[in-house]
Amino acid sequence: MLKYSGQALRRFADRLKPATTSLRVSMLGPSGVGKTSMLATMYDQMESVVVREDLQLTPDPDDADELDRKIVQLQRLFATDGLKPDMAAGISGTADWRAFDFALGRRGKKPTLRLEFVDYPGGWIEDSAGSQQREWVRGLIRDSDAILIPIDTPALLERNGLWHRSRNRPDFIHNMLQLALEDLPSPRLIILAPIRCERYIRDGVSRQMLGKRVVEGYDKLLGHLSFGRLGELAAVVITPIQTVGELEYHGSPKDRYLPVFRKQQADAKYNPIDSEQPLRYVIRFALRLHGDRRDASYFRMMRQLLGSDRYLLEAANAFATGCKTDEDGFLILQGAEWLTMQP
Repeated sequence: MLKYSGQALRRFADRLKPATTSLRVSMLGPSGVGKTSMLATMYDQMESVVVREDLQLTPDPDDADELDRKIVQLQRLFATDGLKPDMAAGISGTADWRAFDFALGRRGKKPTLRLEFVDYPGGWIEDSAGSQQREWVRGLIRDSDAILIPIDTPALLERNGLWHRSRNRPDFIHNMLQLALEDLPSPRLIILAPIRCERYIRDGVSRQMLGKRVVEGYDKLLGHLSFGRLGELAAVVITPIQTVGELEYHGSPKDRYLPVFRKQQADAKYNPIDSEQPLRYVIRFALRLHGDRRDASYFRMMRQLLGSDRYLLEAANAFATGCKTDEDGFLILQGAEWLTMQP
């Protein structure tokens, strides 16, 4: 794992744009859980989805190149003749932190809303990480408007969740959020996103079971978020994401978690499903805060970020309306008032 001095971490923090200039979404998860793969497929699908509205998503050119390379790596998983995917082609672990910047606005107009998705090495929150690395992540989480928690679904579900605690680290995530969200001054959106879940959402019963197991697997975190000030300010949702679409969990050795995946059919292709849903929820959350007329600085900032362009707000509202709720395993667990669409 990379080691960083306190001075280096301060330089990283300085490179992040001030939180007041953009809507910040931060990933929270350990190494290998799939944070970067999820971010790449989310970018890929949200580009194809926003074109159906009067919206234009403009990534930073360097960020677009990096994400495009990762998408190509995911597509290469399917470059085999049989059912076995090319597992050597997947995305390797993140070596450094990175902020991916996007500008969202009306088509052909100057963008109004800036989105910033922050990814970092999962090792920064592992037991072997230094205190400065963890403190950096904690500060990042505290300054984020939305927190995206990828969940390795096979680890959560297979063998009665045998590998869930070691793979997804729910207790550590609970402790991290407990510290990062102390004395929370403004609303936050927390997205629990089961990924690699293609095998587990084939029918209504399976999708309901997935939601139930997520709630059970993160019971400490959800219990903490439901009380007091956090219960008033935290919106929590479950958004299952079929990361590549036609690749399913096939098994793992009994003594350790080394998941094996198989294509659904020999001619299967890269086809992510619902990976744009977290963005829809982020926009829905932002629109709700934009419509809040309270004079607190956070609400003023949201009104400034989204501006007063009625046509942009209408297009963003139409996009956010596409959020799945109480269907296909998607659930709003708490804070529905922070996701209520404005008339």
